[in-house]
Parts: sequence; structure tokens; C-alpha cells
Amino acid sequence: AFRREVPTLYGKESIPKLWNNSDVLVVWGLRDIPEIPWPRDKPIINVLHSTSDLHHSKEIASDSLRWCNFVAGVAEECTNSMPESARHIVATIPNGSELQRLEPRLGRDVMRRNWSATGVFELRPDDIVLLYLGRISKEKQTHKCVMALSNLPSNYKLLIVGKDHSQKLMPIVREVADQFPGRVGFCSHMEDIGDLHAMSDVLVAPSIAEAHSLSINEAWLSGLPVVTCNYPTARAMEKRHGPMSYL
Repeated sequence: AFRREVPTLYGKESIPKLWNNSDVLVVWGLRDIPEIPWPRDKPIINVLHSTSDLHHSKEIASDSLRWCNFVAGVAEECTNSMPESARHIVATIPNGSELQRLEPRLGRDVMRRNWSATGVFELRPDDIVLLYLGRISKEKQTHKCVMALSNLPSNYKLLIVGKDHSQKLMPIVREVADQFPGRVGFCSHMEDIGDLHAMSDVLVAPSIAEAHSLSINEAWLSGLPVVTCNYPTARAMEKRHGPMSYL
């Protein structure tokens, strides 16, 4: 409930707005906090959540020792990348998922009929729906999901659910999608994604900078097949639980 009531803020300018009403500040991979003038009278947790953070582990460790109380890596690779000098404030805490978000409410047939009723994205019973769920960003390679349709039969369709916070990439993705009329649908946001999983056949996650993907977590819990890149947590999860994705 708390997550739904608090507005999402982005960038360094959001920190002072959050600071006064927080008991603990959790930041995700932010490396330039020392440059921000704000009081340091509360605990700070820095989260390493992307493989891109691994390339900056020494800088993050140096900064973290100066300004934060704890570093949480969402995968073992993140934690192990930190130098010995910072190990005493580092731990691995994998991302979790909210099961209530995964409960189907309308179901596969109703969701597909609803999408078809929009007139933009018609879904037939024999269509295979590929689901992309997440930010529209360069490192997430959203456009490559669309480009992949050129190698797939015409009954393969792609549903992209996510926002472009930069407001620069979505026009590019839509331009690529125009090459496949009637095969790509867009939705900016859905809080309860159980019905999205129910109406889809495969989750596609082509990101090149993941450590522990929430969308993959949720797909695994829903029993939705996953096609993803060979990233750290996917390998670790499959080592523990057996094959879970097409890497």
C-alpha cells in the first residue's frame, strides 16, 4: 500500500524531497551522492542492481565507505565484485516479488478479447503473445524485441508494457514497430500483472545490464516461459532450481 501511495521520483533532485520524510534512505546504484548537499543524519543503503555497476565496483566501494551504512547486492556477482575493504558493509539480498500482483483477475480469454476490442492490437486464439515488461531504455534493448518479429511467423505478436522515463526512446521503438502493423501493442503501466501473464505465452527480457530482474522473478512464479540473456542471477537460479529460461 505504501508503494502505491508515494509518487515515483527520479534523479538527484528527488533525494532532498524524500529525505525529510524517511527513516532510512535506499538508493539504487547512485554513484554521485557525495556531490549532493544534504544532511547525513539517517542510515543510507546503496543497492547494486545492475551488471553495469560491476564495472564501477571500486568507485562505488570507495564512495560507499564514505557516505553509506550498508551496500546490498541483488546477486552474488554484485557482492563479490566489491573489494575486501568494503566487504564488512556488503551483503547479498535478492529481489523479492509481491505474489498479490501475480493473481489473474480476468484471465486469458477476457484479456485477449479486451485487447482486440481496442482495434489496435487484435489477438486471435492461435496467436503467440510475447510480453515485454519493464522500462523502455537502451540497456533493456526494447527495440530488439520488436526487431525479432522479422524472424517469427505472423501470428507472433508483442505486447510492450512499460514507460520511457527519458521520453526519447519510445518514438524510436514505435518507429520500428510501424514495420510490423497489427503485431505490436503498447501499454504504459499495469499494477497487477497476473492478467498480463495469463494472456501471454512468453516473457522476453533482452536486457544486457541485469543482475536480478523483477520481471523474470514474477514470470517464474507465474509459470510463464522466459527468454532472456545469459545474465548472473538467471545462471544462479538455474543452478539452484534447474532450467527455468531460454538463455
